Amino acid sequence: MSLATVPAEIAITKIQAPKPRSSGFLARARIEERLGQALLRQRLVLVTAPAGYGKTSVLAHQLGELPDGVAHAWVALEEGDDLQRLLEALVAALEPYDPPWRTAPEALATTATQPGRRAAVVSELVNALDACEVPHGVIVLDDLHRVSDPEALEFLKLMVERLPTRWTLAVGTRTEPPLALPRLRALGELAEFRQLDLAFGRSEVLALVRLLGLPEERAEALWERTQGWPVGLRLALNAWQDVAPGTQRLPPINRHVFDYLAAEVLDRLPEHLRRFLLRCSVLSELDPKRCAALSGEPRAAELLEEIERLGLFATAIDGEDDGLSAPLTLRLHDLFRAALLHRLEREHPEELPGLLKTAAAHEPDPARSVPLLVRAGELDGAAELLLAHGHRLLTLGAGALVDRLLGLFPPDFQQRCPDWLRMQGLAAWNRWDWPAMLTAMQQAEAAAAGDPLRQAVARVYQVIATLSLDRLEPPERHLQGFDEAALPLNARVVFLFSQAWFALQTGRLGEVGPLLHRMVDLLEQTDAHEVWYQVLPVPRFVGLPGQPGLGHANGALQRYAEGLLRIAADAPTPLRGIAVVQQGWLLLWAGQLDEAEAALARARADAHWAGEPVTVRVPLKALTALLRTAQGRGDEALEEVRQRVTDLPRSGGLNTRWTALFLWGRVAVAFGRLDEWQACREQLDRVRAALGYEPLLGRAVPALEACVMGQRAAEVPAWQALLEQEESIDIMGLAVEARLRLAEALLALGRRAEAAEALLPLPARVARQGGPGGALLARSALRRVAEQAWGDLLPADLQAQLRRCAGLGALPLAELPSPLKPAPAADIAAAGLTARELEILERLAAGESNKVIARVFELSPFTVKRHVANILEKLGVQSRGQAADWFRRRA
Repeated sequence: MSLATVPAEIAITKIQAPKPRSSGFLARARIEERLGQALLRQRLVLVTAPAGYGKTSVLAHQLGELPDGVAHAWVALEEGDDLQRLLEALVAALEPYDPPWRTAPEALATTATQPGRRAAVVSELVNALDACEVPHGVIVLDDLHRVSDPEALEFLKLMVERLPTRWTLAVGTRTEPPLALPRLRALGELAEFRQLDLAFGRSEVLALVRLLGLPEERAEALWERTQGWPVGLRLALNAWQDVAPGTQRLPPINRHVFDYLAAEVLDRLPEHLRRFLLRCSVLSELDPKRCAALSGEPRAAELLEEIERLGLFATAIDGEDDGLSAPLTLRLHDLFRAALLHRLEREHPEELPGLLKTAAAHEPDPARSVPLLVRAGELDGAAELLLAHGHRLLTLGAGALVDRLLGLFPPDFQQRCPDWLRMQGLAAWNRWDWPAMLTAMQQAEAAAAGDPLRQAVARVYQVIATLSLDRLEPPERHLQGFDEAALPLNARVVFLFSQAWFALQTGRLGEVGPLLHRMVDLLEQTDAHEVWYQVLPVPRFVGLPGQPGLGHANGALQRYAEGLLRIAADAPTPLRGIAVVQQGWLLLWAGQLDEAEAALARARADAHWAGEPVTVRVPLKALTALLRTAQGRGDEALEEVRQRVTDLPRSGGLNTRWTALFLWGRVAVAFGRLDEWQACREQLDRVRAALGYEPLLGRAVPALEACVMGQRAAEVPAWQALLEQEESIDIMGLAVEARLRLAEALLALGRRAEAAEALLPLPARVARQGGPGGALLARSALRRVAEQAWGDLLPADLQAQLRRCAGLGALPLAELPSPLKPAPAADIAAAGLTARELEILERLAAGESNKVIARVFELSPFTVKRHVANILEKLGVQSRGQAADWFRRRA
């Protein structure tokens, strides 16, 4: 399944309110009027009562009684639902009302789980709700007691506090949720309905008896036995169907005898219907297709209709889809389903594992299918299924779900299953927990004894972990005695990536480009997002010199960016932003600053739309810092590079942190900022001490320090010593920068001939790197050498090249493109809308929904949402209606 279809994993039944029963329903004016008013006026409506008190029924019925035009979204919560799944379901439930999202709604669920991002997602959600053009809206979260994730509960607390006045949150739960209830009570913004409110009163029981045509004298006994417990009333009435008129005898009804009474109900059913219910009780929802597979009953649809007609503690949750009636789907009452499962385990224990396996086979959502297999005792199959889905789930940011599913397996199994251990290692990689990743992959290799392929794959991932832990062990050592070509494609891609990374770390820079080209050759054989996502190029790959006939790194990176854009399409994932950042790097490296600025603007927009994922945000800051350096905008460049250091995950390797600090130091030197250099140098020394060895680029530190301090006599030998290692230190254009700064220092000392000699290799170096690269980090030195009258000391074409390059950073700020600047609301032409955006704006003004617009223009819903967000941004308005008004006034 592609990332673009992820919402399909949220079962449609999860966001459909149950249908109120059309027959046998008793109007209850005592609670209905209060609840109806509360849903229209209060910030929070809390329906709290034990099982069987009809919380779901009363909320679903009252939704159907809301005035026309009132929006309503329903989310049925399940055991194990965390913040990400709750938000995915909520976004899907709100889809019919076209909220004007500014961040891709599909990305909000992932973004909310990132450290420090929860409040921003709450703001995004409540702003979209506030701009949603409905007179009032109600969001129902049913069975909130099933959610134990503290992040989800904290999110809901923040959401309730900031909920727009036109929206109400209604919660059905067995226990009081941690939602700052005392504050809401004091403000008069909370309506509470509890057990006594939901229980049937004497008069209501009498009315129910009359409605069903039973003798009225039974009403008092019925109320005495049930105390108004709704599900008890239902059971009692079913049990009394065969009791002769005038009989008052009825057993007391409470939750402790529910199993007994449910069994009485079951035993009176026709055998075919009883057998059908028992076998289908392993399902969360009963739909014809899955029930037929479980029961072997081809008439499953008819039996579901019979169950609904008999009122057997099941609610219908079917809906309408594009005007076509969906197949009837039922959800059994929790207590009744528990009674059925208990009876199934007691009467047919030998059938239960097979039923659970069949249910899992027909369940597309791994959050449901993996637990079913674990319950069935199919632990190997469950681990294999989790591994098959795990890469994609992690790519989607569903790390919390993966961790929860991993925790379902028994401890003794965990340590002996290679698939489980490999998935644990991948989950650790997703958190950048390199020690845990290495341990898990080593254990996976040991557990796969006798399976060379599984062992080899585990070794490949060990390479990534060891490199991330700054242990420079040759990748080939991990695959000794094994044929690399026999690896599955995704493992081969990761292995080639690790080889390129190792070559970079050990100074064999000329090997990186060819390895990256081989890696992209493999990537181009698959459209699987998760495979591309595992090998995100690091900025240090840009500008690495190539070998004759084998291509430099930039060529491979360009192919990677183009392929990533192709497979990412318009899916709201980090992949598109990553690709555009990569293109920005390549444009900057080629000296095309205008084009790089435009790419930067696109990447920022993509990053915001995708929820500011760290995989885009951190490299985007590095790109911004270098582009601002090339443009001579020092304060901005230093701010970006400092923020990049701050944004790096603490779990990242020390070498990665050292490299980010080193870039900060280079930018500080570029602008002659001794204070910035000293602050950076202090941290560089601390990280180097923790590393225990000198990184390759550490050889440049003395030269940079002498440069920023203006010590020309010390600077010259320092640069000369660095250039003796030119082939191994030429990372991020350092060799070009070194030659320019050496030439500047020599000129300052009056040694013009030596300065010219230092510059002579520049054309060849720039050609091997794919652009001027490092010259952009040495603007002052570049300008100084370009302004010199070299005469015969330098070839004329080199002098001309230096002069052209020196002018690259001179573009005035006012001339820089600014695609993200809000457009003035003067007229349509001045708004800066693209042709497609203008077409969509016309459709908005005509009142068409996103779904209709997508059909008209044959676009995906993702693309339409993104266009709407762009339109709102460019027009400087908040809602679809405001955009439509803007258009109508001008058209």
